Amino acid sequence: MTEEIDRRIAELCHPEPRVRCSALMELAEQDDVPLPPLHTALRDTDLAVRGCAAFALSKIGDESSLPELVDAWRSSRPEETHLRRQILIALSDVGDTKWLAQVVERFGDWPAELQELVFDQVASDSGPDAERLLAILDAQALSPPVRSAVTAARAHRAVRRS
Repeated sequence: MTEEIDRRIAELCHPEPRVRCSALMELAEQDDVPLPPLHTALRDTDLAVRGCAAFALSKIGDESSLPELVDAWRSSRPEETHLRRQILIALSDVGDTKWLAQVVERFGDWPAELQELVFDQVASDSGPDAERLLAILDAQALSPPVRSAVTAARAHRAVRRS
């Protein structure tokens, strides 16, 4: 580890959230960053720091972070839309649709912007995991507009396959 990485990791314990966020942004641009401190930042008391940690993990792109991101989603609250958006982006960037399938409980209650992120990932994934995700969504009680979006995503996938 370099001195710069050591210094940035030490800043993750700083009392000011903006300093912790800045450290996470700098770590996201480095090579060979140890992931445990970033995983710990996903559980920070400050919402912005948790979002910065999800962003940093997305940029680093290490698949070993996927279970930590799923745990961060499950411990987040529905009204923490920005954090949830960052986690969904990280799950999509680092993993694949099977990881999204682990967080789609009560999908019909999600804000539209988060639903759209999932639909975008499903549309770009030609594998069987996307179809499993759509089946999970089909089994949920969804409003007519969301149900239509699931149907449209399935149709889009069918067109792409043919």
